Amino acid sequence: MVSPASTAYAQTPEGREYLLIGAGQMGEAYLRNLIELGISPAQISVVDVDLSKAEALQLQYPEISIGNTLPKEKPKKTFVLSSTPAHLKNLEDLSELTGPDQSVLVEKPFVTVAQHLEGRAHKVLEAFSTGVVAYLIEFSPALQALSTFMEEHPEKLTVIHGRGNWFKNRIGNSRPSAGDLEDEMTHQLGALMLLAKTNQQLNTAGISARMQSLRFTDPSAQAALVEGDGSVSLNPNSATSMTVELTSNRSEIPIMLSLFSSFTLSEQERVIEVVLSDGSADPWYGATLRFDDGGVGSDSLRIRDLRSKEIVYEKVFSKADKLRKQIEAFLHAAQAGERHPALRSFRDGDRLVALAAAAIASHKAEGRIIEVDMSL
Repeated sequence: MVSPASTAYAQTPEGREYLLIGAGQMGEAYLRNLIELGISPAQISVVDVDLSKAEALQLQYPEISIGNTLPKEKPKKTFVLSSTPAHLKNLEDLSELTGPDQSVLVEKPFVTVAQHLEGRAHKVLEAFSTGVVAYLIEFSPALQALSTFMEEHPEKLTVIHGRGNWFKNRIGNSRPSAGDLEDEMTHQLGALMLLAKTNQQLNTAGISARMQSLRFTDPSAQAALVEGDGSVSLNPNSATSMTVELTSNRSEIPIMLSLFSSFTLSEQERVIEVVLSDGSADPWYGATLRFDDGGVGSDSLRIRDLRSKEIVYEKVFSKADKLRKQIEAFLHAAQAGERHPALRSFRDGDRLVALAAAAIASHKAEGRIIEVDMSL
């Protein structure tokens, strides 16, 4: 949350064309990529409630303007890269600034489950000329290659079954967390839903979920986050197991998805598998996607014909550059008004948070299925 009350003194940056909210790991990565794309540091402001983080970036890039409060006028393009609970507060504050319309990119997810349930998200949905939620994984060339394979196939293939595993060890990490459900799970859920709605219209989603809460966060860092936003837990969930049953306008049978994610397993793994058909109950192809394999940014896709057992497509994308592709897509949308399919509208982003809210409700009801309308 960007607030002068959170710091010893307030420092307001100069109003510039580009604004980054959040100067942590993601803030540094976005700043570096913007500069590599040819944008002058003199056009960029960086804001963080912890001014020392912004100061560290200014040591690398002296021409940027920094502060711990928002500038007085709207920037033309804003990247919201703060912790998830602060996203909505940042957006509310941005919507109150004076000046022309602005384009805003929020790094997933749009809001927390608690903020979604409070209904606060709807107040900012229409406040920005270009407001998008960016799930980094959805800019994977492997994922986009599979989408193209489905769309260009003569039978317009659809997903009828899918599975995801998403692991990352966050034990002892000093970063506070809203929970595994609102982080690791959102990556694979977003990617699977993107594939599931390819060539068909989704109608409903039935969610059944169970969660675990092992202690993995730094207690002092988590307590500081909770103090700023009481909707966040002192002991957020560390693992989520979820099943999603989807109905659509095309599939003869319910689409079944099974997802598992964890913050406490020892190895990083990001894998999605799907079964594709022509809309019938007959499996045609099986596809396996691996993301950030070996932690070096390599993505891969393998597609197998399930009838002949032959591999019909196999490729390793050794340098996926998902972040660069995401930034380029956002800048193009802000300039030309053409939105890349992987840039979700705020409303679509809020719908994904509704699935997470259903998972929490299901967990509290001991796994009972909670239905979500996907046709909005």
